[in-house]
Amino acid sequence: MKKSIIAKTAAILLAAAAALSLGSCGDNDSSDSQGTVSLAGGSSSADAASEAGADPESSALTGETQTWGVYTVLVPEGWKLRQGDVLDDNDPNYCSVKKSDFSFFDFKSEKEETQKQQYENNKKTYTLNQKDLPAATIAGIEWNGFEYGDDFTPGFELYGTSNGRFLRVSGAGFKFDSPETKAILGSLKISPAEGAAESTAESSADERQPEVPADAAFAEKTKIKYNGVTFYTGDTFADIKDKLGKESKPSQKSKPCVPDAHDVEFYYYPGMIVQVNFEGKILEVSVSEEESAGGDGSTAGGLKLGDDLATVKRFLGEPTTEDEYGCTYEEGSCVLKIMLRDGSGVFIINLSDSSLPF
Repeated sequence: MKKSIIAKTAAILLAAAAALSLGSCGDNDSSDSQGTVSLAGGSSSADAASEAGADPESSALTGETQTWGVYTVLVPEGWKLRQGDVLDDNDPNYCSVKKSDFSFFDFKSEKEETQKQQYENNKKTYTLNQKDLPAATIAGIEWNGFEYGDDFTPGFELYGTSNGRFLRVSGAGFKFDSPETKAILGSLKISPAEGAAESTAESSADERQPEVPADAAFAEKTKIKYNGVTFYTGDTFADIKDKLGKESKPSQKSKPCVPDAHDVEFYYYPGMIVQVNFEGKILEVSVSEEESAGGDGSTAGGLKLGDDLATVKRFLGEPTTEDEYGCTYEEGSCVLKIMLRDGSGVFIINLSDSSLPF
């Protein structure tokens, strides 16, 4: 069922190329907790929500996190959680988070063959302005699907798996990129299917712990660690150069496409590229195996190449922005970009500081 989408592949390749930013010119009473879900996103997400007629205030939805059956999910204030479905209101595999009879999110946990059949049936039914959605990982669940309709009657259909369960989500009244969709799907947790609980517990016990807690200072958890050396943008490169190990190829100088810019020198190591300005200060670091394989680059917080999005958030906390290609953490002029690729997790960790001269 999973489709390979050429546009997404192209976007990932472009994002990978852009990582070197200084490149040369060449409803239920059983609530568990209360909280607020705030969504930080780019202008494209806000524009999409506006086009869909979404209330601008929905970018910060308050409500209760409620549990029914296999689901734990945010129920925004004024909305309801419907238990089960119309055939059986005690079925733990079904529930709906409803704003109204016309705006809601239906959740289903089904057998794999049922999931596939129902998804294909709906794809043949909801054909108005139908378009496939690129795969998106939200709260550790990868969703694939399509959306349909117009600005007045939008909707979407998704499928995914979590904890041994085959899931479908039907959204009505909202676009996939709406703040409401991000908040609801971002809060979703699925209990393990029978037989999956033991393996889940074992894998959790085997998970490594972050070296630096996610609530630590930005610089403390986003520093780069390579060959036992921990460093940050703005550090003097000469102080650590001899400790980084053997370079994979000779360094190269390149002039950024900025008036009156000085040369920037690129130093290449297995799995890492370091950019140094004319003052000898580290401008930017990219941990990646795109240039040459090998190396042990990570963040000081413990994030490594190949980690999934759930691990990114466990080690670094909630990102400043997030989309299907990765996420970004920002503080002042410092930016940590994490690029994700289907099937292989994190493939670029890029740290930069735009305040440093070049």
